[in-house]
Amino acid sequence: MLSSLADAVGTSESALRLLISVLIAYPIVIFYRLFLHKNSNITRNETNLIFTVCGILICIFNYGYEVYHSLLSVTFTYIIINLLYKSKYLVPVSFIFHISYLLIGYYKTSTENYDICWTMCHCVMVLHLIGLTFDVSDSIKKPEVLGITDSRPYKIPSLVEVFGFAYFPPTVIIGPQFSFKRYLEFVDHKYDIGLQHFSFGLTRFLTGVLYLSIYQLLFMFIVPDNFFMTSEFDNKNLIYKLLLVGLWGRASLYKYISCWILSEGAAICAGLAFVSKDEKTGVEDWSGCSNIKLSVFENTYKFGDYVNSFNVQTNKWVLNYVYKRLKFLNNRSISHISALMFLAVWHGFHDGYYITFFLEFIIIHFEKEIEPMFKKNPKFVEFSKKFYVQVIIWLILKLYTFVIAGYCLIPFVFLSFYKWWAIYKKLYFFGFIVILPMPLYAEIVRKAVKIFFPYEKTADGVVESKNEPNNVKHDKVN
Repeated sequence: MLSSLADAVGTSESALRLLISVLIAYPIVIFYRLFLHKNSNITRNETNLIFTVCGILICIFNYGYEVYHSLLSVTFTYIIINLLYKSKYLVPVSFIFHISYLLIGYYKTSTENYDICWTMCHCVMVLHLIGLTFDVSDSIKKPEVLGITDSRPYKIPSLVEVFGFAYFPPTVIIGPQFSFKRYLEFVDHKYDIGLQHFSFGLTRFLTGVLYLSIYQLLFMFIVPDNFFMTSEFDNKNLIYKLLLVGLWGRASLYKYISCWILSEGAAICAGLAFVSKDEKTGVEDWSGCSNIKLSVFENTYKFGDYVNSFNVQTNKWVLNYVYKRLKFLNNRSISHISALMFLAVWHGFHDGYYITFFLEFIIIHFEKEIEPMFKKNPKFVEFSKKFYVQVIIWLILKLYTFVIAGYCLIPFVFLSFYKWWAIYKKLYFFGFIVILPMPLYAEIVRKAVKIFFPYEKTADGVVESKNEPNNVKHDKVN
């Protein structure tokens, strides 16, 4: 039955199972909020047990008996927390075990395609469990020593709490990431001051359905993955191909975005995602589990905004538990490369992942170098205030991000070298020609800005144009 339905909507049975698993969390958490949440007969342990059973059943629906992989990992985490709670070895043991287990799973199960099997769900749980051991280890340290977001739990987790945290139904399949501290506060009813969970959750649900519908329409009728392998695509001119790649890239991102928003909506309905409530206006913030900043994503004009707005909770996890933990290296570039390398390894062995993150590093580094050249140049800032200039800049940057994002996603989606390389050949390696020399472009841009928008900063902080008489002054530079 599921197979026939999957064929009818143009997807695989495993993908349909995943979507059903995300959606089934809604009736579970709505039932919990309506009948169990305020029931004085339901204890904290029973609440955790309910979440555990529901989460395990969702996993069984997805990949059957192979649920034992996650059961083993959660049990192992609980054991080492209790054995190594005050030991410096807790985090290394947890990190090595979980990453090794995941990589062995990738090695045993991966094919040349994107595999929806137990490893896909397990990679989400791995971050949950490693983050838990980091937080428990941090709980014996002083806040000022950490230098990171304080996610330390206020108690050592019990067995049912660890299982409830790991198998929480809205997030057990695809995330997003959240701290054990947040989970404890949720179970302890500390977020009950927020009363609009259902309205916010329903809004996110409808938004997720909208994005999923757009993705499905684009994928089925305009830019399916296999279109790049057809002679029809071969016969298009380069500009048309690049625009199609940009549209395909946007559709591919919508696939992830729709699932994350649906998952977030269920977490909101449960009450987990509460952040704050304005006492004066009564406005509530339910963005605690938001994995996509839609307004930033849809209005971006630079590649860095894609990164900052996409997969937010996973990026925050990497920031806190990888990037900032390498502070002792005293080198941001090495920390950045290490964080991207971790993300690539966490995704799997396919070379496509590493190419995508490599391109991302070059582009982000380039943007960080050249952006201040323009923003700190008062002559250019004044010039860019003209309406027609703003329109031209907006169009150029929009086209740049639209095409480059799609180009960088090709290896990530097609994974295998012979697939993404064949597509890049059809594009005449346009993206490589643009992206790889970006470190050299920075110096060219710097010189060009100085030539076309020259200025001098005098001793009193006044900007003086090199091409104007000395008595012509401009605004001060802060």
